[in-house]
Amino acid sequence: MRKLVQLFVLIPLLAAGLLSCNKEEEVVKDRGTGNVKMSFGFSENPEGRAVPASGKKPTTSWRDNVKDLIILFAKDGVVVDARSVTPPTAADLSEQSVSLKNIPANTDCDVYVIANSGQTGISRPGWTPENAKGRRTQDLLMALTTATMPAGVTGTGYNSPAEIFMANQRVTIQADRDNNITTPFALTRVVSLIRVRLVPKGDNLSKIDFTGTGKAFIFLRRVSPSMNVLKAFTAVVPTDGVFVNQSFLGTEPTTGYAGTGNILGNGVTCYRDFLCFPGGSATAGAQKFDIMIKGTTKTNDYIPAGATRPLAINTPVYWSGAISQAVASNGILEVVVTVQSVGDKDEPEVGSYGNLTIKVNLVDWGNITQTELPV
Repeated sequence: MRKLVQLFVLIPLLAAGLLSCNKEEEVVKDRGTGNVKMSFGFSENPEGRAVPASGKKPTTSWRDNVKDLIILFAKDGVVVDARSVTPPTAADLSEQSVSLKNIPANTDCDVYVIANSGQTGISRPGWTPENAKGRRTQDLLMALTTATMPAGVTGTGYNSPAEIFMANQRVTIQADRDNNITTPFALTRVVSLIRVRLVPKGDNLSKIDFTGTGKAFIFLRRVSPSMNVLKAFTAVVPTDGVFVNQSFLGTEPTTGYAGTGNILGNGVTCYRDFLCFPGGSATAGAQKFDIMIKGTTKTNDYIPAGATRPLAINTPVYWSGAISQAVASNGILEVVVTVQSVGDKDEPEVGSYGNLTIKVNLVDWGNITQTELPV
């Protein structure tokens, strides 16, 4: 008689990526199956440190942040079963449960819970929950999708990733008996949030458009392009990164955020939030994020760096700089960019860091409470 395996799973938001082989390996010998019941919830994260001029952080709920959910069961690094689960739709962080039948019985079974790996901005090269059985976990990549880049911009640009959450545990699943796995799976974001806040100075305040449609973009280079379900990231390429083909926002957000303290003000006229894989470095130059920002002239008398004549209206102008700060999964990296020097009429190469002043604050994503929720 097949009985119930019970797993309690805590969900603070998921993620993943690494090298893809698409090579199948022999699945462990059949030892029978059992049924599984799992619980999911959002775990409580430590309070982020105060940010003097910006305290707003995106809110989190099952309904708004979790769009798909998969569960992988692996033995000795090989997937023995994989399931797709309908995600909860609660408007809060309450812990949820899900029941699964006929899960292969195993001691030392590694269970991976992943949210949003099938959403826009992320791909699963060569694998799906339906064909993951028999594959090595290290080969199950979650990769950024390629963005369409403007003419003349060097490097490969990737779209901002989906908001991936992940959790894993090693458990024992016994056949033909109830298995009560009481430790919740704490789902946590494996992506980071980058907040770029602009402080234009001089001619950059009056003669450059950062907020008009199509007038600006952000290219954050030296971002890893993929990770696997073991949370191992592929190496960065200096010229490649997340390309945000959106202008900056000039009004304070009114929905989807919590916390006190405005993003705008104190000289900050506009901002843009976007997701990326964690990375960067405070000391290693080859690992530091490199940011390139484009604005567009809105007058015909802006003279760029190294020029003697002004540019025409609607001409792109660029700034770039190195960011001497790393950001971890589930963290917010706030980059305050003082646009003080005149911009360059040509796209700056990676490593050209003379045209702007950057201040960095690192904050947590805010408190995420733990709750229960049946699935």
